[in-house]
Amino acid sequence: GINAEYMGVPEQEVDDIKVLIGRSLYAIGEKNTAVALFANVIQTNESHKEALVEYAKAAQDLNKYEEAIKIVLTLLIHNSNDKQVRSLFSDIVLGISNGLDMLLNELNLTTSPSPHVAQAVAFLAVVLKDHGGVEESLILYKKACEFQPDSASYALNYAHTLEVVNRHQESIQFCVDFCKANPTMKVSNVSCEDVLRALGDLVHELNGKLSHVGEQHLVKKWEGKVYNVNYSSNAPLKFVTCKYSPKQINEFTSKPKDGKLSSEELDLLGLWFALVKNLFVSGCIVYLAPLMVLLDPIRNGEPLHQTLIRNEQAYFCSIEQLLSSLSMEDILELPNETPTIYICGDSHSLSPSWRTIQYKGNKVLLRNALVTGLKCWHLRPESRFYPKINFYNVVNSIPDGSDVVMIFGEIDCREGILFAVERAIYKNYQEGVLVTVNIYIEALKELQSKKNFHVYVHPALPVLDPTRAMVKVFNTTLKTELSKLKHPKIQFLDFYEELLTDDGLNLKQEYQLDGTHIHPSYLKHVENALSQL
Repeated sequence: GINAEYMGVPEQEVDDIKVLIGRSLYAIGEKNTAVALFANVIQTNESHKEALVEYAKAAQDLNKYEEAIKIVLTLLIHNSNDKQVRSLFSDIVLGISNGLDMLLNELNLTTSPSPHVAQAVAFLAVVLKDHGGVEESLILYKKACEFQPDSASYALNYAHTLEVVNRHQESIQFCVDFCKANPTMKVSNVSCEDVLRALGDLVHELNGKLSHVGEQHLVKKWEGKVYNVNYSSNAPLKFVTCKYSPKQINEFTSKPKDGKLSSEELDLLGLWFALVKNLFVSGCIVYLAPLMVLLDPIRNGEPLHQTLIRNEQAYFCSIEQLLSSLSMEDILELPNETPTIYICGDSHSLSPSWRTIQYKGNKVLLRNALVTGLKCWHLRPESRFYPKINFYNVVNSIPDGSDVVMIFGEIDCREGILFAVERAIYKNYQEGVLVTVNIYIEALKELQSKKNFHVYVHPALPVLDPTRAMVKVFNTTLKTELSKLKHPKIQFLDFYEELLTDDGLNLKQEYQLDGTHIHPSYLKHVENALSQL
């Protein structure tokens, strides 16, 4: 061959040319020659990105799966923030039938576990989760938690990933087990042991035995033990049975930490907030009051909405507000055979949930079916982002033939569509809205056909001032496209204008809750819209 150094050509350029030649050779069927070229480059420059990319693809194509895993792992180590590399890593690991086993074998996790190993495993879990490998991500997060059992960060990520696969009770169990394993870990003056004490009976009732609203045995079990209807963090409470008596927990004054919370404390607080969220979503509402009293004062110490647990904090605050208007007595007295409408949506599904409305002459329970963070855009066929997987895990758990209210689109209006217009993906936001609405409707059509749901399409909620104009366009487009569809079992709930002031510019005062979500009193409009269909 030609001596590159003698010719004055930089070695990097020679390597780049070899990869280009190899790519061309592979395309015309000269696969072995091409692979030899890629290997030659890697031999002298083991971090050459394009050579590693092509070699890994070729190894997978030639059924050299272990070699493909080894190479793509090396590639990821050298290019950990590269989107293309992360995608290729996921493609190869998830595209091989036992790819995760090969990856674990390559990682050689039989060595003594350490924080360094746990960090590497948790990173791989993030990459796979972001590309649809949720079950694989769960296995890796669980290993990270086993390697570093006192890491609230890994625990929080594992708990959230369990939510994605709709295993909320398992997530609750895991949070409880973490607190049992780390009883002295604290945020300010509140410890994991304090959280367990506040949960009380719940700690002994897990493993599939959680009490849910709408179940007959609750009426007898919790008679005289539920907290008062007008719950708020400032009101006197009647408690569920817990290891702290009401008197004790009122005397135990949680307080904000003097000084800033560390990242470890934020993760632990986030884990406790996730526990609250999962209890609410699971309908285990009778357990929440003591936890709220315990945790609420801690969060007043610093602006948590500016930290990495801002989403967990937002759910906590929303649930706390919602409890103040939730009548436990009404729910506990519901007969076991009470009809159900499922409320499937993003965080806006919390406001209607675990309440009752009149529907077809009956009192029905609105049962939560949360899909965290889903945009309609995520439902397009080629997407594999984990909120889409969360959506299908949730809807597949709903019984066939159910009545389901779908509440999605607000997140698209808040961030997705505007960002896409700014990046010139759409020529204007009207086009962006139409594309998004059509993706949404196509997904609903397919789902309705498969599950025989009666789908009631809830309008996106016009709660936020900056995005209200976009929400109006979204709802108008959604209504128009659904009317064209004329599907007898996919119907629009047409009431969003009734939520606004007469000039259409603001949300009516009576429907304001926490600045982000709507007050449950709006349900009278849902009830009325359903009655008119």
